Amino acid sequence: MNMKTLPEVIYYCVPGKPETLRLYRYTRQTFIDSFFERGHIRLNSLKVYRAEEYTSSGCMNPEIRDNEEGKAILAQGKHGNAMVYTDFSQGVLNLSTSLTLSNDILQSFQQGEDDKEQYGVFEITDPVSFASTIAQTIHRQYPLKHVMIGKCDYVEERRKVIDVNTLNTFNNAFVSNASGQVEQNIPLYNLNVEEIIDVFFLKDKQHAHQTEFRFLWKGDTLIGKTYLDIDVPEAIQYCRRVDI
Repeated sequence: MNMKTLPEVIYYCVPGKPETLRLYRYTRQTFIDSFFERGHIRLNSLKVYRAEEYTSSGCMNPEIRDNEEGKAILAQGKHGNAMVYTDFSQGVLNLSTSLTLSNDILQSFQQGEDDKEQYGVFEITDPVSFASTIAQTIHRQYPLKHVMIGKCDYVEERRKVIDVNTLNTFNNAFVSNASGQVEQNIPLYNLNVEEIIDVFFLKDKQHAHQTEFRFLWKGDTLIGKTYLDIDVPEAIQYCRRVDI
């Protein structure tokens, strides 16, 4: 792929036509104000939520915390003894939204802040154009390899097991040589993201009320970043403030 060209969007479990969706971003009011004033957006790393991780009281908002984001187990055979616990979240930026406009969702985020920070919500009226505009801005400085958009799946067991025998782009020799469960960071350059895409959209059932729909931007030069601040005034036209 020519790194000057944006990669095609990979859609995952999108309900209906992406361009007809209406999405809702629940976040601190200060982030909403700065976005509508100058197009400022803080994108979280999928690995570490620095943007809104800690409340004013120093506690982590339970509505945001999820230590298992982007993780899975690679195994030799679906029930093989050799397993490698793998973190796929490196180099992935995330913007979380919801398919639902609800005061209950807003209040759940607000309560997680211990009322120290005011929460609000805004609507994304054109998700495809919104995501593309942000992707172009990121891509100019941090070349992207993948852009993913989709609805989250809520499951009981987050340690997803992937049978490496089913992957076309992966050498599974290291799994055969593994003894028991080993936690590692596996290079992803030789993996087809579409074969493991559901890993990026799994969440614990305790967060199911959020009906999360997320945007993901992945690139090698983003590895190690805990967040990225960008100004995208062009994205404002695809959003509007809402009061509930």
